[in-house]
Amino acid sequence: MRPFKAKDSLRLQGPPGGGRDHVIPAPPTDSSVEQRLPPYDFAWRWHHDGGAPPFSQSGDQRGRLGVDARAGGGVAGGASRFVHAHIGVGCIVRTDRPIAVELFAPRSSRHSFTIGARGIGASATSEGGLETTFMNGGQVLMAGTFPWWRRRGSSLSENARGRTGFTSVFPSGMGGRIDPGEYTFNVGIWAFADYASGIRSAGVQSLVESSIIEMRIHRRD
Repeated sequence: MRPFKAKDSLRLQGPPGGGRDHVIPAPPTDSSVEQRLPPYDFAWRWHHDGGAPPFSQSGDQRGRLGVDARAGGGVAGGASRFVHAHIGVGCIVRTDRPIAVELFAPRSSRHSFTIGARGIGASATSEGGLETTFMNGGQVLMAGTFPWWRRRGSSLSENARGRTGFTSVFPSGMGGRIDPGEYTFNVGIWAFADYASGIRSAGVQSLVESSIIEMRIHRRD
């Protein structure tokens, strides 16, 4: 099986810049909405131990995120191991008293994937989605993941799918009570690609992009 060309590539587009963070009072009087706009406080990225880094990735504090994960000799640029990569942004949340928080992150996103597997024992798996955490130091207090898709092809099969222009709010109201201190609110994306070549070849591309429009922290005493 000749390596097939990937059907897509990163083409990041982000929200308009120039905004300023601000706090919006909200009824009742003990509530407020803290709106964070790009650039955010920090950016982050990592991939799982034992796996390969992604074919390409892009992301900075402006919240324009992209991961292109490729695995297998059946796709151009495919790694020889699985790829499970994460990238995102975050903001620091401080409070001097016990409060309840609810967390929101409107975003504009898209994904695509291509899988190909030919021959006995060949298979290819593609997954990806959105993720979020709320942390105190190294301790995860709240977390969520929103899988967009999971596809697997095997034997004499080759499949390609695409989905674009997907807008969502994730997280959408994740929250709880927190004590005085400093916390980090993180939002990001992840992509996974794995394969088994069997007696011939297999390959997979998993691509995710997401533009984080804003991050909102609803505070309530």
